[in-house]
Amino acid sequence: MADAPVSKTFADLGLPAPLAASLQARGITAPTPVQAGVIPLAMGAGDILAQARTGSGKTLAFLLPLTARIAAGEIHRAWIVCPTRELAQQCAREAALVLGEGKTAVLVGGVPAYPQVADLRRGVPLVIGTPGRMCDHLTRGALKADAEIVVLDEADQMLDLGFAEDIERLVKDLGESCARWLFSATFPPQMQAAVGRWLDKPRLVKLDTGAASTHVRQRYAIAPRGAVLASLARLMHALEPARAMVFVRTREDVESAVRAIAAEGIEAAGISGELAQDARERVLARFREGKLAVLVGTDVAARGLDVQGVTHVFNLGLPTGVESYTHRIGRTARAGADGEAWTVIYSSERARFLRLTGAARCKPEEAPLPTGAMIVEARRERLAKRLSDSLGEELPLPKAFATLVKEHGAEAVLAALVHRLVPDAMPERTPDAAPRFTPGGGGEGRPVPLFVGLGMVDGVNPGTLVALLCHQAGISGGDLGKIKMFERHSLVEVSAAVLKAVMDHPLHHRGRAVPVRPDRGNAYESAGPARRYGPPRRS
Repeated sequence: MADAPVSKTFADLGLPAPLAASLQARGITAPTPVQAGVIPLAMGAGDILAQARTGSGKTLAFLLPLTARIAAGEIHRAWIVCPTRELAQQCAREAALVLGEGKTAVLVGGVPAYPQVADLRRGVPLVIGTPGRMCDHLTRGALKADAEIVVLDEADQMLDLGFAEDIERLVKDLGESCARWLFSATFPPQMQAAVGRWLDKPRLVKLDTGAASTHVRQRYAIAPRGAVLASLARLMHALEPARAMVFVRTREDVESAVRAIAAEGIEAAGISGELAQDARERVLARFREGKLAVLVGTDVAARGLDVQGVTHVFNLGLPTGVESYTHRIGRTARAGADGEAWTVIYSSERARFLRLTGAARCKPEEAPLPTGAMIVEARRERLAKRLSDSLGEELPLPKAFATLVKEHGAEAVLAALVHRLVPDAMPERTPDAAPRFTPGGGGEGRPVPLFVGLGMVDGVNPGTLVALLCHQAGISGGDLGKIKMFERHSLVEVSAAVLKAVMDHPLHHRGRAVPVRPDRGNAYESAGPARRYGPPRRS
């Protein structure tokens, strides 16, 4: 397999001028290497096997030639098979931009099938879907096996998710006359065996596969025993990622990580298999729109996600294998952007982590966890950068500051302002010295139910409730126990000392005072069903 050459323009690849012009209007001026390698081959007949890292531009590599050939009348129907609903829906959004609105049918699970059947009856030229739902429509007769080209996108992920039998059926029903284009980021043994069954003498494009995501700066940090979440919080404060993804192992870990991050004043949300599809889509929409800084999920829950602008990926603990690590860190530095991947592990996991990354042909750097002083310095550097960007503007000096500058000098005023905006770090405290909430522990740790006048109708979730209490009452996430959320109020287990701290600090939410008081037992009356959440897990 040889690396493909990079052409200067899309017109050089054989795309029609109007299509190239529409890309130019969107600011897409030059093809990526995988696009330069695939598009000339896809404009002709035969099967294609393309292997390139995630975020390399594979979607446009197959959508552009499909669009050109559909517009020219060379083909009348094509399928794109994706591993997840999110990837299929994202592919459909991109297809609408290059092919036009109303020319695709999206066949995915988790939503009613009838609207999909209606789209198929319109005879759309492009069908995009997940293997299971496409097979369902084939069985019902709504989907006809008349595609002239089928694209198998992220084929390695589809195998990981157990779709091998569904793909076998789709490929078999389409027959030998249908061209198959297979795209994959990795090429494990089961992928190699599948290629032999699905493709016939494919033309090969292999790019940037010498090492997994070498374009991503990779680092790892050693956390003190029991302080993975505390270590993640330090990294978050030091790096201040604009948009980050955190990968954990289990559904329970998702909730623990979300609560810990929210307790640091960083808005976070999680996705897991237990989340309803509409709720999942709302979370992902907020993340894509930049309204949510951090998304937490497991490998399975985050499969197929392609969100532009992810600046950082954080792994809490060891990934399950080489492919898992590759896909995780591939969520950042997409489409030529910069990105960093951090893995937080214990010292006992270092050897296994280095073996895993060595198998992926990666060389992550070890980095110390940031101290409080390092976090403060990083914040001050970012503040200086923002000020530097504004110095060219002709901004008037407010009268109050003009007086201060005249009396004390500009340097003294600036120093005082910086220290006010970014105070010096507090003395370092080891994780073991941090106060811990111990339900039923007796004495100060004995649980006391705290009534908080915010509930589900207020749009509050456990993460936002934890953040509210921590930042307005000056406590930490470790001071809180179980949370029960009702329609109009919540109950939080706290110690007697924490109860006093909360009562001494009036709470506000969206401009209104929030009632808080010790629960006297009547909050359960006529309250309706509660949702229960355990205390943050100690990792």
